Amino acid sequence: MSAFMGGIGSGRYGGYRAATCEDYHAIDLAWLRRKGVLKRLTWSRITWSRGGERVASIGVRSEGDGLRLRYRARS
Repeated sequence: MSAFMGGIGSGRYGGYRAATCEDYHAIDLAWLRRKGVLKRLTWSRITWSRGGERVASIGVRSEGDGLRLRYRARS
């Protein structure tokens, strides 16, 4: 006899799974530096598109020893 797991809704409320880190965009500091985005005290914008339409953007500004991020998204 074999046991089957992972069917529709198994272990998940309402059939949806919990989001994981891999489901989200990552911020790669090396890429930002190569693209010149990390200019001190200057806002830069990174955008994401779906089907040719901009769906999200993030503002990036280097301040002191960190980054300030502004994120906007439309559903």
